[in-house]
Amino acid sequence: MLIDDETGIPIGDPAETPFPSPDAIDLAALCKNVETRRRHGIASASGIRQVFDATHGDEPTDFVDGHGAQITDAAKAYAATIASSFADYLARRKEPSSDRLKIVVGIDTRPTGTAIADVIVRMLLAKGVDVRYIFVSAVTKTVVYTRESADGFIYISASHNPIGYNGVKLGLADGRTLPAKESYEFIAEYEAALADQERIRQVIADVNGTPADQVRQVFDEIGKWRGEARDVYDQFCDCIMTGAVDPQEARGKKAQLSEQVRAMDLWIGLDPNGGARQDREYLESWGFNVAEINARPREDIVHELAPTPTASEAARKELLRLQDEGKKIVAFFVFDTDGDRRNIVVPDGKGGAFLPGIQTIFALDILAAIGEKIKHGELAYDEQGNARERVGIAVNGPTSALMERLAERFDFVLKRVETGEASVAQGGELLAEEGVDVAMMGEGSNGSAFTLALLIREPIHTIHSIVSLISRPSLVQTLVKKLAPEVDCRAWHDPDKITGLISNMISILPPSETTDVFTIAGERRGLPLPQGLFKAQFDALFEELWPGKRCDLAEGFVDDPMQFSYEFVSYEFENELRGRGNRDRQTGGYKIEFFAETDDCRRLVAWIWFRVSMTERGLTRRAASVSHWDLSPAATELVRRKQKQFDLLLEDLLAEAERRTVEQVRSEFPDSSDERRQLEAALEKQNLPSTS
Repeated sequence: MLIDDETGIPIGDPAETPFPSPDAIDLAALCKNVETRRRHGIASASGIRQVFDATHGDEPTDFVDGHGAQITDAAKAYAATIASSFADYLARRKEPSSDRLKIVVGIDTRPTGTAIADVIVRMLLAKGVDVRYIFVSAVTKTVVYTRESADGFIYISASHNPIGYNGVKLGLADGRTLPAKESYEFIAEYEAALADQERIRQVIADVNGTPADQVRQVFDEIGKWRGEARDVYDQFCDCIMTGAVDPQEARGKKAQLSEQVRAMDLWIGLDPNGGARQDREYLESWGFNVAEINARPREDIVHELAPTPTASEAARKELLRLQDEGKKIVAFFVFDTDGDRRNIVVPDGKGGAFLPGIQTIFALDILAAIGEKIKHGELAYDEQGNARERVGIAVNGPTSALMERLAERFDFVLKRVETGEASVAQGGELLAEEGVDVAMMGEGSNGSAFTLALLIREPIHTIHSIVSLISRPSLVQTLVKKLAPEVDCRAWHDPDKITGLISNMISILPPSETTDVFTIAGERRGLPLPQGLFKAQFDALFEELWPGKRCDLAEGFVDDPMQFSYEFVSYEFENELRGRGNRDRQTGGYKIEFFAETDDCRRLVAWIWFRVSMTERGLTRRAASVSHWDLSPAATELVRRKQKQFDLLLEDLLAEAERRTVEQVRSEFPDSSDERRQLEAALEKQNLPSTS
C-alpha cells in the first residue's frame, strides 16, 4: 500500500487487483447489482452520484454518513465502465494525431475516493490513456490543469452530498464540464454499456489485467503532476486576482498589490473541513496573514460537507477569537469537500461576526465585477443613467431577486437559466454571442461565481472581490454612488474601520430575503410523482388561490392590488420559458414571479421556486425570494415579513399539489405501472396508507 507523503492518505496497492479472479465472480449477480445501482443512483448534468460506501452493499439505502473506504465489485464495475465510455467519448472528439489521449484524474477527500480512482486509473491505462493522476485536489485546480495539459478530466467527488456518497464529474479539454445536453447523451451511452453483460465481463478483465508496474508508475508520478497542477492553477488565480490576461502582467501587478495588502496587516480565515481545497500558501503570497481550522485532508472532515450556516459556526467562533486577539480579519471562508463552493463569515464592524449568506456574497461578487467594468471605462452611463454599453451577467433561476434590483441600479443585462454550472455557462456564452460583455456568471443559490475565462465555479473570484473592495477606495466609491449616493463612504477604508468594510457594503444593498436552499428551510422530502402532472396541479391550484391571495401578497408593493401580477417560468438548460405549461422537459426548475406594475415600470419583487434535486434522491429544493427598491428600515422589515408570507404560500402549494397528484396517479395509472409502484412503495415507507 502506497501512502501519499503530502496528505498522509493511502493511494493504493499497485499489485492488488480490484476484482476477484473471473472464476470467483458470479457475473449474473454482479450485473444485477450494477443495474440496482443504475436505477437508484443519480445521473445528471451535475455529475454521477450514488452511495459508494460498501457498508450496505449494493442495495438502495438511506445510509449516507458512513466513513468506510471500501466499495463493492458492482460499484467498481460501474466506475470502470464510465471511465471506459468516457475514454471512447474523448477519443471520438480528439483531432487525429500521434499523441496519446491524456486524461487528468483528481479526487476530493471522501474515504471511498481512492478505491474508485484505483479502478478508474487501471481502466484508463487499459484503454491506452496517458493518465495524469493528481490525487487530492480541488476540482477547480483539476480543470485548470486539464485545460493546459490534457484532453479531459475525471474528478471523483459527490460535491456537497453526505460523505457516504461519491461520484464522478467529467470534463473536456477546455476545462468545462460536459455541456448539459451532451451530458445526457453520454449518460445514455454508458448506461447501455452497464446493461451489457459481455461489456462488464470485458471491463473486469481489462481492469484486472492492467500491469502493476504501469499502475505503480502512475501512483509514483502523483507528486510530479500535482506540482505542475499547482503552478498552473496559481498562475491562473493570479490572473483572476489582478484582472490581467497575460501571466507576466499578472506577476507585475501582484507584486504591487500584495505589498499593499501586506502593509494593511490583514487576516483571512480558511476552513476546508478536511477537504481538497488548500489555499494557505497562495493567500500568504498575496500578503495576507492566514488562519486555518480543520485543515488536515480527510482527517478533519468534522461538519456538514456543504458550507451551510451550521457548518460555518466553527469559523464564526474562530473569527471572534481572532478579533479578540486584535487581529484585523476581513473574512473567514468555509469550503465544500471538492472546493468549488464557499460561504464566508465577516466581521460586523462592532466586534461581532455574522454570515451574510451565500446570496449576499454572490451579490458582492457581481458588484465588484460590474464596478471593474465601470472603472475601466467598459461600462458608462448617459445623463439619464442608462448604460451606453451592453454588460451582463448570467445566473441560475433561484439566485436572489436582489439581482433584479442591481440590474435596475447598474442597468446591466440579466439572464436566468436552469440550475447547474453547465447551464449557467451556456447562458453566459449565449449572452456573449448576442454582443453582451459578460462580467460574471454563477449560482447565487449554490455559493459560486465564475467567468467566461473558466466555465466552472471558482471561489477565488470571491477572494478577488474582497481584495478589490478593501484595497481600492475608488471602486467602493463608484459602487456606493450607484447604490446609495447619500452615503458618505470616505472613512470606510480607515485602518481602524477596514474590517467593517464588507459589512458596510452589505448595509447599502437593496433589502432582500431568500431561502437558503442548502438548509432545512430549503429542503422538501416529497413523493416520487410524475413532474409533468405535479406541475400542472401546481399551476391549477395557484390560479384557484390567486384571487383570494392577491391583496395580501400585493400589500407593501403597490397601492392597487390590480397592479400586482404573476408569471409562470420554466427553466430548461440555458432557456427561460415563460407562461403556464410552456415546458418541453419536466425536470427543470419551476418558478412563479411576482411583479409590481405601475404606469412607468414593471418591477419583479418576489418569486417562489422549486426543483427536484438532480444530485440527491427524493429531495426537492425550494425557495422564496423577496426584494425591494427602497433602502429604508421600513422596507427592510417589509421584505422580511413578505418573504415568510411567500414561503408559506409555496409550502402550502407544494403540499396540496402533491396530495392532488397522488390522487391523480392512483386514478389514472394501473397498479403495474412504474409510477404507481414507486408511489405506493414510498407511501409504505412513510407508514402511510397504501390505498386511497
